[in-house]
Amino acid sequence: MKQFLYVISSLYFSSYIQAQIPPKEYLSLDSLLITNLSQYRIETPMSLNGEVFTNGAFDYKVSDKISVGLERDYAKFGTHERISPSVGFTYDVNEKKYVFFRGGPTYDINQVTGTTEGNLINVNLGIGYRIKKKMKLEVGVQFGRTTISNLPTTNQFLLSIRFRF
Repeated sequence: MKQFLYVISSLYFSSYIQAQIPPKEYLSLDSLLITNLSQYRIETPMSLNGEVFTNGAFDYKVSDKISVGLERDYAKFGTHERISPSVGFTYDVNEKKYVFFRGGPTYDINQVTGTTEGNLINVNLGIGYRIKKKMKLEVGVQFGRTTISNLPTTNQFLLSIRFRF
């Protein structure tokens, strides 16, 4: 019984270690002395089934109260890929609180055929709170309209909570 547990645990841990993505070094925007530009990037390690999830964003401060940004979400699971680029606008109410608006399309792509299986148009409105300089908590409402082939067009309404660092 001990040998059986040893074999199972060694197979599990060795396959788990092989599935991790090695860390990459990224150029810090702070070192380029671009003070109005901030970036966020989150990448989850690849799982045993090959799922990958990444999120990245750039925010550029146009004035004291307004900033504009680009954001990209990418997800790969099974034979599907989901790509979601969006544009965002932020208005600072005070030093800690702000309101935001984001919008953009989402594409679901079948990797086997290479065709788009559905589109989703997102609009996200909400409020945010800066905990620290690069740590934010956001609560918003997301509206969406999706078209998936062979199904009627649907509207979506979601509550979103996001923690960015």
